[in-house]
Amino acid sequence: MPVPTREQKEAELHTSRFIWYMGAMGDPYALLLRGQEDPYELFEQVRARGPLHLSRTGTWVTADHALGNRILRHPRFGTRKADGSRVAPRFSSLDDSFLKLDEPDHSRLRRLTIPLFSPKKMGGYRPHVEHVCEELLDGVDPAGGFDLVRDFAKHLPIALIRGLLGIPDAYREDFDRCCHGSALVLEGFVSPERSEELERAVDELYAMFQELLEMRAAEPGDDVLSRLVKAEREGVLTRRESIGAAGIIAVAGTETTTNLVANGMKALLDRPEQWEMLKADPDLAPGVVEETLRWDSPAQMATRVAHEDVEVDGHLLKEGSLVAVLTAAANRDPAVFEDPDRFDITRDCKTEHLAFSGGPHYCLGAPLARMEGDAAFRALARRVPDLRQTGPEERWVSPTARGLRGFPVAAG
Repeated sequence: MPVPTREQKEAELHTSRFIWYMGAMGDPYALLLRGQEDPYELFEQVRARGPLHLSRTGTWVTADHALGNRILRHPRFGTRKADGSRVAPRFSSLDDSFLKLDEPDHSRLRRLTIPLFSPKKMGGYRPHVEHVCEELLDGVDPAGGFDLVRDFAKHLPIALIRGLLGIPDAYREDFDRCCHGSALVLEGFVSPERSEELERAVDELYAMFQELLEMRAAEPGDDVLSRLVKAEREGVLTRRESIGAAGIIAVAGTETTTNLVANGMKALLDRPEQWEMLKADPDLAPGVVEETLRWDSPAQMATRVAHEDVEVDGHLLKEGSLVAVLTAAANRDPAVFEDPDRFDITRDCKTEHLAFSGGPHYCLGAPLARMEGDAAFRALARRVPDLRQTGPEERWVSPTARGLRGFPVAAG
């Protein structure tokens, strides 16, 4: 495992101090980067500064839905600089995945995974997801109480991802542990020690994939790892790219769906009339999914860098300028969504939210997350209709992710 150098640790500490100081100066974006249990007041402070403004951190920031959508789709913006170099220092090995690449490598790698999320595939995955929901709920004691995150929401997506990737039962425990450890990447930089903890988990996960890819090379199956091995043999990608693709599917495909289910149930139980509506009409479950994604987005922001000088909303952004699109704030833009701070599972949105980003980097797993959320909300409404929160929830404190670590509930 590559251990961070003294210089890297000092640079990370300097960055952390700089962000803290800019936040102390009243910059709302800097305060967001420090991580907040409730970021929505700060989102409104960003919005009040106009559609696009330059933060004290040196990053351009927008909470505007139309502008954010345009930037995410703009061909002059990417996830790296025009020369392919990173905007910020490498945070973990997951930074090498295709999510952090631009054209042409991004499309080359993305095309390999697109078939996994086709409508036909979603139909095939659905019975397995519903079965997992039932098994998980069979394993809890609703009357005695359980944790909605630790006992249900976190296990649902990872069970499906194990099947997609073709993880053997003998690797199940280690795979789950490494995936949850690698989810630290969603918290952003917090300390050199946590960065090392993250890198250890990612290294273990990647070593596991290396071993499993060798197994699939000898005995291919009908799974993602076998597809990646086939692509390697055809010269479409390298082994390092295969491991990176598997890693990002494992991490991104588990934690965001966990947060979708947890955030949605928190919103429903806080609003009994909405929970009653879902129980009376389970076909409102897709509406719960979409409103949760809009109102309390699991992914909070996306960053892009200008590949050349470009004018945006009357501002000249020089080549290399960094732009933060606060997607969670854009999803509550009053210019787009009526009464945006109200959670309403019957909302009829004319404009799509940005919870899955937009443009070339639109989330590949969006259909899968929607299907898993739909199945989970239906199962919970049917199996534990008297569900209630029994203690304080434990939240993520992250600049990029929004979700719950713990959510004690009981029924009856």
